[in-house]
Amino acid sequence: MLVDVHAHVYPPNFPDSSLPALLATARDRGVVAIVNVPESLRDCETVFALSHRFPMLRPAAGLHPVQGGRSVVKEEVGPVLEFVRQHVDEIVAVGECGLDYSPHVFRATPEVSEADQREEQLAVFRAQLSLAAELNLPVNVHSRSAGHHAITEILSYPNLPAVLHAFDGRAAHAVRAAQSGLHLSVPSSIVRDPTIRKWVAAVPLDSLLLETDSPALPAERGGASQPADVDIAAREIAAIKGVGFDIVAAITGENARKLFPGIDRVGG
Repeated sequence: MLVDVHAHVYPPNFPDSSLPALLATARDRGVVAIVNVPESLRDCETVFALSHRFPMLRPAAGLHPVQGGRSVVKEEVGPVLEFVRQHVDEIVAVGECGLDYSPHVFRATPEVSEADQREEQLAVFRAQLSLAAELNLPVNVHSRSAGHHAITEILSYPNLPAVLHAFDGRAAHAVRAAQSGLHLSVPSSIVRDPTIRKWVAAVPLDSLLLETDSPALPAERGGASQPADVDIAAREIAAIKGVGFDIVAAITGENARKLFPGIDRVGG
């Protein structure tokens, strides 16, 4: 049972007309569920609508820390929180939410200090973490150039289930996350990313999940990923851990079912 716990399977990333074939390819390669992760309120609405047409796509709802190339502002999170409340019985996670401290993000709004932009990101992230804890939903977390900061924020909500997607931080921080009960998801870009390979080697299999971040983070630089490519990540994890592909598929699939109970509603 392969589960892609973090993908962006919606227009304009993928044309609507391409989705039936895209999902058929994923099924043929063993994928049984895809957590479809929006980045904005409009994406939330699209992802939710697609889940009714394609039950394999399980919807999340959340607000990404980067909006239109600039850092998110507090005023943008309220409508997304209301969307989550309205659809709590159908979404499987809050996200994509988190922190992005990449220098280019802060440079996009030069009239606002980096410190103030960080505070706004933190306020937006904390609002989503708080709601997830209240509603007993897991969080699907972005943490670019902010890994240990994101981990600290998540752990301030005791027992909040979370996955750190495409973690780009130090292996020591990944180990801290795993030891604290958090999960980390592994994209197919692991085959060309020594940072990911390092923390995958250090983190137990029980803490790992599979993702593609489709259409981003492909195995080959300059290409595009699709949900079927979770098998690439699974095979690389198997090689690093010295176990069979079937073991990785089974354990990561069970991890996904535990973290996202809503994926058991998958059909079609």
